[in-house]
Amino acid sequence: MIPTMDRPVTLFDLDGVLSRQDTMATLVTQRLRRHPVRLVAAVPLVLLARMAPPHGRLKPAINRKLVALALYGVTESEYRGLADATAQRLAARPTNVPAQALSEFKAARRLGRVIVTTGTERHLAATYLHAIGIRSVELQASALTFSGKGVRLTQHNVGSAKTTALRAAGVELPAATLYTDSASDLQLAQRVGRVVLVNPSSRSRRIMARQPIAVAISRWP
Repeated sequence: MIPTMDRPVTLFDLDGVLSRQDTMATLVTQRLRRHPVRLVAAVPLVLLARMAPPHGRLKPAINRKLVALALYGVTESEYRGLADATAQRLAARPTNVPAQALSEFKAARRLGRVIVTTGTERHLAATYLHAIGIRSVELQASALTFSGKGVRLTQHNVGSAKTTALRAAGVELPAATLYTDSASDLQLAQRVGRVVLVNPSSRSRRIMARQPIAVAISRWP
């Protein structure tokens, strides 16, 4: 466990904050497009995910099924190749990396401890961050398990899992600032001292506004 030593702690979500595109969803979508039968099978899951509330257990459960479907038959080395290619493509898109995000990240790093906490798989997240110039950062992310039974998202860093992991890392949540774009981080937002909601959807904005928490809305071009 790493003590905070009274340094400010800033938490950054990845998708929607440091990347305009959802990194894991991009990889999954590209993989499904190569397999039309699986793509058709994924359509009901995608529609259900869009209707599901951004917080709670339903959406993560659907995401696990989509990941298993998209990555069926993929080896760990093949997955890493897919992840590397996806990360590089996203990082190379000028419009995908908000300049304000990098500015806020660098400012937070000068002041104290910074952690990127994301539901994206670890290797994909780390490769993307490295490609946009963010190196040697504390990263809490999801994990995949590769076996004869297929690929499974066995450690999904969403919802309460984010809170648990951050507390285990010695973060005093009431003193921390969270940058997020979505109400999917509602459970974490309820526990930190300050929330910066970045380019939120109207639904996420409404959900957060109903909570007794300090929320600042930030529009990043």
